[in-house]
Amino acid sequence: MNKIVTIVLSLLLLNGATELHQLWKLPLLAKHFQQHHQEDPSMSLVEFFKIHYSDREHPNDNDESEDNKLPFKSSGNISHTDTPIVSKPDIPALAIPAESSKKNTRHCEGIICDRSFSIFHPPTA
Repeated sequence: MNKIVTIVLSLLLLNGATELHQLWKLPLLAKHFQQHHQEDPSMSLVEFFKIHYSDREHPNDNDESEDNKLPFKSSGNISHTDTPIVSKPDIPALAIPAESSKKNTRHCEGIICDRSFSIFHPPTA
């Protein structure tokens, strides 16, 4: 089930964010090629592509609306929208003890505490 959902979501993402949706127009390409091939049986697939996708001018055969429906013939707008998903995690409250069990190692009102003084001694004469 997860695999199917993953595939469907991937296809939806690729369809909207890339030119994958142009591949859905391939049956139109095949149908349009068959129409041209029936009109001119000597036309090859390469020649069909040259006529429709190159800079060469397309012969006036009154099918411009169908030509523009071919895949990769027109550029569409591709937009990308990020949708942030905000969730508030449940963080347990931490209890802070009233008195710290650690001994203070800092200077207490100018007097050196025992712990810090036991390691580092000032020079003696």
